[in-house]
Amino acid sequence: MVERISNAMGVCEALATSRYESDRFRPMPLEMTLEIDGIVVDVATDSQILLDRLQSRCPLSGRRSAESSCAWKIVIEPSQESLSEVGGLTPHGLRHGGLAYLAIGGGGFLAYDREAREGISFVPETIVQDEGAFVRYFLPALTRLMKEGREAM
Repeated sequence: MVERISNAMGVCEALATSRYESDRFRPMPLEMTLEIDGIVVDVATDSQILLDRLQSRCPLSGRRSAESSCAWKIVIEPSQESLSEVGGLTPHGLRHGGLAYLAIGGGGFLAYDREAREGISFVPETIVQDEGAFVRYFLPALTRLMKEGREAM
């Protein structure tokens, strides 16, 4: 079992470093500091819709960026499928050491490094554009990873 988890984490890390290498280090044009479920988060993204959805559910933080609990980069990817075709939106994932990974369907995922307190997500635009899917799938997955990271510290 441990070997299977280790192998799966290796696959996840390889996917993240190969498929998204150029996007991972690309600066995000939009930034905001929010408080998500009691956790101060610096969010950087390429989607105004995503920031609007987060801001409607999470208050802006009065704290400075230096006081943030974590930083999260969220890249929105063009969807090749409609939301009904994406399927498999129930988050499932792996944890190993200080890393956690949650897949949310449609090729989207969230990954979090507890030690660095940094996360990165690649999310299909259909999940962000559909407010119900955003609230049911993405936001709980994001909150779950951050809370687990905070509790492990």
